[in-house]
Amino acid sequence: MIAPPPGGGARDARRYRGDSLILESRFETPTGAVTVIDVMPPAPAAPTWSASWSASAAWSEMRTELVIRFGYGARTPWVTRCPMVRCARRRAGSARAAHRT
Repeated sequence: MIAPPPGGGARDARRYRGDSLILESRFETPTGAVTVIDVMPPAPAAPTWSASWSASAAWSEMRTELVIRFGYGARTPWVTRCPMVRCARRRAGSARAAHRT
């Protein structure tokens, strides 16, 4: 999740772009506005998710939270850092995920 901190008086609006898996979220705070684009392209073998954001007016404080739940939260992943890059790998049984920043 990429969003303004709670309690900051932000207004938000979300919409999908056409018939796609591209979600556009716009947050307006008293100090500015931010648009967050979440993309999850269909891929049967290896699902992928990507997020990007752009500030469209002034300055806005944002926060990021990533929660990966394997087996609908039934399994706790083993987390390791990737060597030489800003990355974390998570694994629970045969399920895997990598997070790169």
